[in-house]
Amino acid sequence: QVDTNQLYLWGIINKSGKVIVDWQYDQVREFSEGLIAVRKKDKWFFIDQYGNKVINQEFDFAESFKNGLAYVSLIKEKKKGFINPLGEWVFYLDDTELMVDLRWNRVVK
Repeated sequence: QVDTNQLYLWGIINKSGKVIVDWQYDQVREFSEGLIAVRKKDKWFFIDQYGNKVINQEFDFAESFKNGLAYVSLIKEKKKGFINPLGEWVFYLDDTELMVDLRWNRVVK
């Protein structure tokens, strides 16, 4: 039986099992295009394979990069759309109740 009250933290290990980034993240996405979207204390941001924060902006939601774009959103600012690996907004999306990211073939917030 799994204790659902237990907090699990995520880190990053290499293929040899060596810990590269200590267990500190609440959630992580797939490593893609040299970056990893990670969540810590309800905020998402992007790090490189060594744990260095590479995009200064923090987001309320973030997906992994694919084809040079990552879906992100800022709830308070009512902004959502896609950024490039430099953290620059490429384009914004209109407010919708449901969106499917065809790059990953899944629903996003």
